[in-house]
Amino acid sequence: MEPPDIIKELWETSEAWRQIPNGTDEYLALGLKMLQINAENIWCIGTVGMVPRVGIVKNTVHNAPTKDQILSIEYDMWRNYLIDHWWIEG
Repeated sequence: MEPPDIIKELWETSEAWRQIPNGTDEYLALGLKMLQINAENIWCIGTVGMVPRVGIVKNTVHNAPTKDQILSIEYDMWRNYLIDHWWIEG
């Protein structure tokens, strides 16, 4: 069984988006396209918003998200925090 074409398009767009550097015009355009596809189809209607998520980061890891930042698995939770910029003390 094959997924619908719109799901294939969303998947391909998501895969391309993950390869593009954050903040570039193409990154923003692909992100907008994914949001538009989701908004037009409304596959998920949440009944509860901003459900807490757990992210555990040891205190010797720096430049990682803090307890007040959003971790959203819907939008590639860790990508926004540029893991390649983290560093470990000591």
